[in-house]
Amino acid sequence: MARTEQRLTRKDLRQPDEFQTLSRQALDFVEANRNAVIAVLAALIVALLAIVAYRMISENREASASAAYAEARALLTAKSYGEAAIKFADVASRYGGTSYGTLAILERGNALLLADQPADAAAAYDKFLRSSPRTPYLRQIAHVQLGYAQEKLGQSADAERAFATAAAEPGPFTAEAIFGAARNAEDAGSLDKAKDFYAELLAKHPASTYRDVASARLIELGGTIPTPQTEDNVR
Repeated sequence: MARTEQRLTRKDLRQPDEFQTLSRQALDFVEANRNAVIAVLAALIVALLAIVAYRMISENREASASAAYAEARALLTAKSYGEAAIKFADVASRYGGTSYGTLAILERGNALLLADQPADAAAAYDKFLRSSPRTPYLRQIAHVQLGYAQEKLGQSADAERAFATAAAEPGPFTAEAIFGAARNAEDAGSLDKAKDFYAELLAKHPASTYRDVASARLIELGGTIPTPQTEDNVR
């Protein structure tokens, strides 16, 4: 079988290879557009530095917010409720973009409620809920506490709704929320709703600390004790 040999001529040897040609073209492009290339590189460097700086600032803000929140929490633990409320308000104002800033709004409500300022506490809880917290049990806590604040204000119908909303949220305070809804429905004169809440509590949470009182109230209102259901969250 014949083999065709490809011979390189002197003309072929004088021709630049493809890699050299492309490299030269790239260098020519950079040379011709040096200012534009430098500007693009500079912009990229600035963007990267901005990202790094933002992360460092965010981390520093979180650390500062954590320290300020801890100070406010210490005041709350020491039962200095008025001072704690002021400190939590400061944390919420100064560190609004951090996780502690949002949580401070909820804690301010707790401090105000303990300081026997239910109207201001209710406003704080409402503000926290309007911030759309993503953690379900924090929303449940806020609705429960809002219910207590409204109950102190004598707003039984509003309190019943707050507790009922809390009961529908996932979290560890479901039994407490149902009991609060039943109690306030009864106070508001909605006896049928109260019976339903008491029955729900006894059926879903038969081992809760509210069992005896709920049973007594349900019987007093003319209801019957339901058969307990299997519950996953006993309180």
